[in-house]
Amino acid sequence: MLTLNSTGMSEVHYLTQIKKCVTFIFIFKEGKYIPLGTGFFVGVQMAEKFTVYLVTAKHVLQSENGDFYNEVYLRLNTYENIDKMLRCFFEPSNLLIHHDKNVDIICTPCFPDSTLFDYKFISDSYFTGERVLEEKGISEGTDIFYAGLFFNYYGDQQNHPLIRFGKVSSLTNEKIRITKPTEPLKVAHLYLFESHSLGGFSGSPVFFQLDRLNKKGAIHYGNPEIYLSGVMKGHYNDFIISPVAELKDNILRELNLGISAVTPCYLLKEILFSPSEIKLREANNKFH
Repeated sequence: MLTLNSTGMSEVHYLTQIKKCVTFIFIFKEGKYIPLGTGFFVGVQMAEKFTVYLVTAKHVLQSENGDFYNEVYLRLNTYENIDKMLRCFFEPSNLLIHHDKNVDIICTPCFPDSTLFDYKFISDSYFTGERVLEEKGISEGTDIFYAGLFFNYYGDQQNHPLIRFGKVSSLTNEKIRITKPTEPLKVAHLYLFESHSLGGFSGSPVFFQLDRLNKKGAIHYGNPEIYLSGVMKGHYNDFIISPVAELKDNILRELNLGISAVTPCYLLKEILFSPSEIKLREANNKFH
C-alpha cells in the first residue's frame, strides 16, 4: 500500500496519483449498481504506521429520508486493469461525523486489500490548516482542482475520475446559508470556489494547487505543491421565485451560479483528530 507522498509526487505526475486516491460509491438496487458520488482515502499517521479512512460528503451516504445506508459498494481498480466492486457494511459506531450536524463530511475506517486493489491514500501531512493558509499565501485567486465521478462517463472497465479546475472565490470564516429560502435557516462553514460541480462529484477531494516557482518569467518544471483543501459538497445555487401563469402561483427555481461549495479540511481534521478517535487509534492495532 503506497501513500501519496512528496517523493512519489516528484516521480509520477501528481494527477495520476490523485486519481488513485479516489473511489466511486454505489448502491445495488433493483438488480443494478446505481452511482451515488465520490469518496477518497486518507491516512492518519501514528509513528511509522497509518490508519486509513474512507472520506466522503455525508449526504452521499444518506437515503432520501436522511437515514444512512447500511451498505454501499466501492468501485476500485485492480492491478489487472479492471474494476471490482467492494461491498462495505456500515456499523453506526464506525461512522465518524462532526459534532456540528451541518458539516457535510463523514469518515469510516476502511482498509481495501492493497494486494488486490490499486489505490493510494492521502497522508494527513497534506491536510490544510490555518498555518498552511498563512504560510503559503492561499487566498482568493489561488488555483484549485478536484477529482470525482462524472455521471456521463466514469469508465467501462476501470474508474476514470474526471479532473476539474478552478479558482478560490472566498475563504470566509463566516458561516454561509446552506438551505433554500423556503426552508428553516441552516448555516455552515464553506469555501466557495469558481468551478462548476455536478452531482457525482459530491464527496470528491479538493486541492489547493500552488506553483513551486510562482515568479514572473520563471521556467515552471516538475509537479506543483498541493494541499487538501476540503471535501466537495456540491454546487452553490441561488434561488429565485418565479410566477407560473398556468398555475396562478409561484415556484422556486434554482440557478447554478458556477460556484462550488467545499467543506474545509480543518473540519475533517476535527473529526479525525477528536480525542475519542485519537484514543481509538492508539488502542487498536489496525495500522497499515
